[in-house]
Amino acid sequence: MTEGTAVRGTLKRYILSPSYRYDLLISPDAGPRYGEDMGWPLLPLGALGASVAGVAVVDSRLTPGELAELGGVIGASPSRLFVLTIVDPFHQQNEDGPWRQFMLDQVSAPNVVFLSKYHATEFTAQLQERAGADRLIALHYPYVASREVQAPSGRRRRKVIFAGAINRAIYPERALLYDALQHKPWLRLLVRHLTHPGYPDVGDPVVHEHIGDRFVRLLAQYRLMFVSGSRCNLEFLKYRECGYAGSVPVGHAPASFPQELRDCILPLALSNPGPQLWRYLRLPAGELDQRAARFAQLQRQLRNPAALNAQLDDFLRPHLARLAA
Repeated sequence: MTEGTAVRGTLKRYILSPSYRYDLLISPDAGPRYGEDMGWPLLPLGALGASVAGVAVVDSRLTPGELAELGGVIGASPSRLFVLTIVDPFHQQNEDGPWRQFMLDQVSAPNVVFLSKYHATEFTAQLQERAGADRLIALHYPYVASREVQAPSGRRRRKVIFAGAINRAIYPERALLYDALQHKPWLRLLVRHLTHPGYPDVGDPVVHEHIGDRFVRLLAQYRLMFVSGSRCNLEFLKYRECGYAGSVPVGHAPASFPQELRDCILPLALSNPGPQLWRYLRLPAGELDQRAARFAQLQRQLRNPAALNAQLDDFLRPHLARLAA
């Protein structure tokens, strides 16, 4: 295990499964890269001994056997604070999965709190209701400025890149745009749809290799990127990746965006997207560059790791004080 860049404030250690194939993850929404992006030293679960200081922020990819081990560690460490993390809140995704059940089982543990990558909704709203509002924090994904790609709009393709899985129950906006592409083939002159690459960490075949930094480099070839936040209006990593790529976001803002970030997104009426997309793609390159730069700059300001760690420290402070009393 490697260690991330140290971040001032409360010492936090990111606890990882010693057996999970993190190298197969397609994005840094969990695993070592998420911990490194947040600036937290990484530690395998088995190395979390009494002599190791710091708050234990626990990754969500633990096996059932490792969850049993973690439960024992939590029970044997009443003065250490544990932060259990969760990514997707959708009800039908892994509804009865061991990690979700483990979180619910730990609601009564006085030394456990919860961190959601998105605002509380569906399962995480249920978790928050059971645990109490003061025991769950929504901490959005960090924006890592070093991942930005510099490519002026004038050198990019005059098209929209549209990426992601098509699931009508979860991603209604994506489904509407996808349907428009099927019913009006001429729209494909304006929009490129990139299918989801699959999840190789759970055994899916890899459909294409545009993942991670390669995905961002692909986005940087296009002037606009379609963004949407699912039926729950979540602040997906795609908003970060759009900023890294320097593409102009078009589509829908997530519920958690403040107004200044919302203003960066070009609105799109999915009932008839063609005319708007045609106009947007013919905006002057300089105007597009200014819009993209503003979107990236605001995310650097509002979602940088130091700012997020400060928010987390404020959340943790009363819980640490309670355990120390």
